[in-house]
Amino acid sequence: ILLDTSGVASDVQANGSFTRRATQMGGIQTFTNPVNITPNTTNVDIGFRLENTFGVLMGNVSGNEVPRFGVGGFEFKVLAQ
Repeated sequence: ILLDTSGVASDVQANGSFTRRATQMGGIQTFTNPVNITPNTTNVDIGFRLENTFGVLMGNVSGNEVPRFGVGGFEFKVLAQ
């Protein structure tokens, strides 16, 4: 989810126009099995990947005529020991 500075969902359109600029990214992950992190937890290895969700805009934004290309995905990985 793209968010503005106050944590409200951003409304960035495919052509790059917006009224609330995205400055943060948030995500929610549902686990198949419950995860329990306690003061005795000794290591954490988590991550997630977003596929076919990003593109790079190049040049001036004008209507829907924006030169762009897509990227394969975006991955977050956290490993703490």
